[in-house]
Amino acid sequence: MLPQDIKDRLLQANHLASYEIAAIKKNHKSGADFIEKHLKSYIAYKLLLDKTEVSDSISDMIRENVAKSLNIEKERLKKVDQPSKCNGATAVVSKRVLLFLAVQRELEIQLPVEKTPEIETVKDLAELICDLMNFTKAE
Repeated sequence: MLPQDIKDRLLQANHLASYEIAAIKKNHKSGADFIEKHLKSYIAYKLLLDKTEVSDSISDMIRENVAKSLNIEKERLKKVDQPSKCNGATAVVSKRVLLFLAVQRELEIQLPVEKTPEIETVKDLAELICDLMNFTKAE
């Protein structure tokens, strides 16, 4: 893939991810199922996943992204993705934190620190976001 093709793919993915966030912000009262649908697409765009790589598990999607970026099979990732000397976190853990930070920033919410380790699925995250947005952005 040429550098311009990569740039175009990243720009397109960011544009589509922004569309999904805008839909959530505009229709946050539509419920957790609505948020989950758009959140799953947002995560797929942010992680540059195709439809076959999208799942309900946030960790699985992140592992798919990291494996692709390292150009290895997902099954080999555990052997390769070791904690860094700098922060002691694996690439998968670091990407998970960055994803949650992006969601918080773009939706203008604060995920409770004590609940983030419990978030396993897109549905878990969507339900938490639904509660937070409907509480903080009540009209």
